[in-house]
Amino acid sequence: MKVLIYGAGVIGTLYGGKLADAGHTVTVVARGRRLAEIREQGLVLEDVVHHRRLTASVKTVDRLDPDDEQDLALITVRRDQLASALPDLAANKRIPILLFMLNQPTGLGDLAEAVGRERIMLGFPGVGGTRDGHIVIYAMIAQQPTTVGERDGRRTVRLRKIARAFRDAGLPTKMSRDIEAWLKVHAFFITAMCGAIYLAGGDCKKLSEDDAALRLMTKGVREGFAAVRALGLTVTPFSLRVLFTWLPDAFAVGYWRRFLAAEMADYVFGRHARVAAQEMREVARDCQCLLKRSGEAAPALLRLYRAIDAYVGEPARD
Repeated sequence: MKVLIYGAGVIGTLYGGKLADAGHTVTVVARGRRLAEIREQGLVLEDVVHHRRLTASVKTVDRLDPDDEQDLALITVRRDQLASALPDLAANKRIPILLFMLNQPTGLGDLAEAVGRERIMLGFPGVGGTRDGHIVIYAMIAQQPTTVGERDGRRTVRLRKIARAFRDAGLPTKMSRDIEAWLKVHAFFITAMCGAIYLAGGDCKKLSEDDAALRLMTKGVREGFAAVRALGLTVTPFSLRVLFTWLPDAFAVGYWRRFLAAEMADYVFGRHARVAAQEMREVARDCQCLLKRSGEAAPALLRLYRAIDAYVGEPARD
């Protein structure tokens, strides 16, 4: 496939590098210093678990031209960067599939109006990591494979083709039959998690030692999942439904105490939380809109959302 990567951060670099290494023709949209790094060094990935390094050569452009032809575009910008990407994506009509790999809990909305509903596919990455200069240091998230889905839940030919390409590139992938519900669940989970991390000063290890903050986070996630159910949706994936809706609080607190104490937690959650506070604030506000629609009370979540606002440095809002 000819694949365009729109967003040359951790996720774009990881997926672009893996797909290029698997034999796909990859073009990366990048600007400024990042553009120069990729042209000089390629996409450089380092697996923190297996200590393997991969370098992939890719094409680069500093903007998406309306006449550029690709089979697939992966949009891997952060939620707070999406608005600036939409004009370029809307102007190009030659890319049939736009796979948005980012937090998008409120559904298609303006996205569909901007670029065309039929071109949109939604998904979310299954990796976490950070950039160290031109190198992306990453870890696969065992509990969360790359997840992709059509908006209507069908397992179409194009969806299967993309999932197969990801798997062949070494990216464990699942196809969701309700990707919009999945994204809502994930948004409530990750904003609660990041709010708790911010209460601990951005330190996952410190959070693991704070039972009160862990209980608050667990309660916040439960409140978010109750809102998802009140909206008539299923809490998915199954693992999160079990952990936060079936098992007692003490089990969830114990699980996250152990997970957050490990070094891997900083790659999966901590490093992204520290650099993406602005994104988490926007996603939290999306979640607040969902809470209002659901009619569910969520005092713990709102406390965590005030922690996000405080970390960003803006006045808290209910």
